[in-house]
Amino acid sequence: MSKVLSFNLIFFAFISISQAEPVSPLNYRVVIDPGHGGSDTGATYKDRKMIYFEKDLTLKLSLEIRRQLVKKKYPVTLTRDQDQDVALNARTGIANREKAKIFISIHMNAFEAGSTHKTADGVETFILNNTTDASSKRLAELENKGLDPTKGSELTQEKEVNLILKDLTIDANLSESKRLACGIQKQLVSVTGQKARGVKQAMFVVLLGADMPSVLLEAGFMSSPRDRKLLNSTHGIRAMAAGIVRAVDQLRIEAGTQQARNELSRCLVH
Repeated sequence: MSKVLSFNLIFFAFISISQAEPVSPLNYRVVIDPGHGGSDTGATYKDRKMIYFEKDLTLKLSLEIRRQLVKKKYPVTLTRDQDQDVALNARTGIANREKAKIFISIHMNAFEAGSTHKTADGVETFILNNTTDASSKRLAELENKGLDPTKGSELTQEKEVNLILKDLTIDANLSESKRLACGIQKQLVSVTGQKARGVKQAMFVVLLGADMPSVLLEAGFMSSPRDRKLLNSTHGIRAMAAGIVRAVDQLRIEAGTQQARNELSRCLVH
């Protein structure tokens, strides 16, 4: 085969890949995780006679996100659709079982009344931190908790392999997780006018074990009058859900494109 012909084949193959159609919403399952539930109320905030529970607001927002995604033909799974207990590891387990394309865990912030942080407000999104030696050790510690204490503290070969594979999975999904987190942050701020608190890294147990890009969203402060108004109004919940849905759309449509790479290069993670 001539060098010219070989080059042309490579060139046209590259063009065909770069111009490939985005994955259809029908084949892009999204798993939404309403944080807490059941006996785990999450953060609470008392405003005069009203008491707000994080578990209620996360479910309310998640149900609206599902409604809007389904309207766009996305298959959607909720880790819970009522007030019930769901173990942390079971949440990503559901996403893995459903072969989800992305996993979004929804949470709310709050400071107690009278706190010096009572003016805190806004949204922040988190990705799993696997970038430092300290966090890697923490990941190992979390994995080790599943060991049978009667068999000693040393990892078995199988556990070592599983831990390595988990690290590789996290690394493989890191760029898309970053892009999803940045997209959610950007869209929510644009749609709702909330303060942008940034994209950050943390060792959230609920994100461990996900086989797909995953983020944890702190969608606002129940202790902030402005955020609380959004979180407790139909219009506010719909606007917040719309921002998250836009971010999902953007991630799906631009996957693997130059635009995605450009967006990633501008994605600042603290």
